[in-house]
Amino acid sequence: EGVSGAGLHDSVLGVDATDKKALATAIKQVWGSMFTLRAVQSRHAAGMPLFDGVAMGVLVQPMVSLAGRAYAFIAFSKDVVASDTGAVSMEICVGLGETLASANEPGMPYRLVVRKDKPQAVKVLSLASFSYGLEDKTG
Repeated sequence: EGVSGAGLHDSVLGVDATDKKALATAIKQVWGSMFTLRAVQSRHAAGMPLFDGVAMGVLVQPMVSLAGRAYAFIAFSKDVVASDTGAVSMEICVGLGETLASANEPGMPYRLVVRKDKPQAVKVLSLASFSYGLEDKTG
């Protein structure tokens, strides 16, 4: 509790999901990142087990793009600003996951909160100040 792992473990992008060998290699790389020096040091600093009992899941999902641009998002299982477990917080930006996780790009992402009991009610907390914007060209 209270420990952030955002950007701590590896992500592998652009894997052909129909290539079983490539997919297996990517999953192993992500799982293996539990034991990088930075991951072990982070667990040590947080007082967590270093090796025994350490586990994580790997999310496999398609890349999302619109008008040829990739979009990255981070979703939190609660509203991290209000500590509200009845809501989900999200950050979205144009670019790959590193745009959000590494903070190497100047600017702020789109920040949204959605109530779990009213998913159609999206509250925009801030608009992005990155150099790209979201656009809907579907009509």
